[in-house]
Amino acid sequence: MSCLQLCRTFPLAVILFNCLLSARSNAGEQSHVAIDVGSRKQLFLDERLIASSRGVRLEMNVPHAMRDPVLVADQPWENPEDTFVWSYSSVMRVDGKTRLWYHVNKLKFRPQPVGFIITDKWLAYAESKDGIHFTKPKLELNEYQGGRANNIVIPGVEGGHVWIDPRARGEHRYRFQTYGGAGKLAFYGSPDGIRWMKTHTAVVGHNDTQNIAFWDATVKRYLLFTRKWPGNFRVHRRLDSKDLVHWKNEVVVMQADGTDIAKFRSASRVKPVDYYGACVFKYPDEHGLFVMLPQAFWHWYARGNQQRVGPNLYDVRLCVSRDGRQFRRVADRSVFLRPGPEGSFYSGSVWALPAPVRMGDELWFYFQGSNADHDGNLIPGSDKFRTGIGRAVLRLDGFLSVDAGFNGGEIVTPLMRFQGKRLELNVDSGGGGVVMVELLDEQGHPIPGFTVKEATPLCCNSVRKTVTWGQNGDVSRLASRPVKIRFRMRDCKLYAFQFRP
Repeated sequence: MSCLQLCRTFPLAVILFNCLLSARSNAGEQSHVAIDVGSRKQLFLDERLIASSRGVRLEMNVPHAMRDPVLVADQPWENPEDTFVWSYSSVMRVDGKTRLWYHVNKLKFRPQPVGFIITDKWLAYAESKDGIHFTKPKLELNEYQGGRANNIVIPGVEGGHVWIDPRARGEHRYRFQTYGGAGKLAFYGSPDGIRWMKTHTAVVGHNDTQNIAFWDATVKRYLLFTRKWPGNFRVHRRLDSKDLVHWKNEVVVMQADGTDIAKFRSASRVKPVDYYGACVFKYPDEHGLFVMLPQAFWHWYARGNQQRVGPNLYDVRLCVSRDGRQFRRVADRSVFLRPGPEGSFYSGSVWALPAPVRMGDELWFYFQGSNADHDGNLIPGSDKFRTGIGRAVLRLDGFLSVDAGFNGGEIVTPLMRFQGKRLELNVDSGGGGVVMVELLDEQGHPIPGFTVKEATPLCCNSVRKTVTWGQNGDVSRLASRPVKIRFRMRDCKLYAFQFRP
């Protein structure tokens, strides 16, 4: 019996048959909507670029943290016995220099439950040509302990976030915001990142953390990521503004969910984890994805001796978003940057500075570390309280990769339209792995001249390896035409791809 005869005999079948045709039609229409990738770099930070796959997995890659700090409190005005580098610091690479604005707290130690109180605080400045060896210029700007021979740029502030505002006048090119009291943020401006002047305060509600702000060229708004307390736990929210004064459209972007809470049974009335801070930036450029490095703060087991629940430590997770509102935890919520081994300066906590710095073909993540928990209890193996700014190194674009094992696998992208003349891959095949690339038309058929049979095997470790098919690497005749890419892989890691001029 034909489908048409079936429909005449069974009226219900007419409805089902029409629904089936409609579903196939819609699926076909959706599959033919090509993503415009232009000549922008495409990273596997989520599964958007994977239409189908077999034998592969999406893996998070963690940066390698160096054991020694690049900066500690070591100057005459920074008494290392009671003066320490703290969490809310910022870093960027400008004009061949790595510029670091670091948060300093002067402490007075006392018995638990909290083992210190802050007696003074300021924002200080250091710089480096190589990003490893930093100098602290004597700026002669602010008096401290009877002299001006120091690197203090803003006294009396508990850190914050330094960033460059592409829309500001020259005298406010550099921006900085920090606590302003009573639910306000205090904003500062500077022409050079050295000489600062307070510009205004803005009402944003509770904000007792490092408040991250930047101009988003995509939505054409300033974005602010900050903390709030809806109860006895911390969450992170986003607000936006046209002028840095009036902030609105609050949405919570990170909080402990049911999976987080179910991990441990808390010994107190608070959740076993909440999110203390959140470093947020766009990658690989201002039109890229949102990357969040939230500081997970763990506290769930009883420790006695009038101490608060343990372990009372931070680590850094990795989350991504395409709209800056809904962030997805990646890699089964694994740790991206973890505290160091016992005896290291960062054995107790790590705090990711905004934002990673590109150095050649690497991303350098600067972080503040300490060898104590949140309340000042030293981690075993520590002789005394230590803090500093550390450095962790990751391959360029290396947050996540599509990994194929020894038995091989493949992925096929959705339809895309591109601009460019050649296709480059960021790929690591080790010694015995390989990736081969095939370009497909709208129907999924191999395009002559770009088939896997003609593809040159790529056995390499390169952040910009050009794909070729025999002697031909020119894909310009396919530009603006909907195509798919099939990556056939064995024992290798694929991080990103890009069509280049």
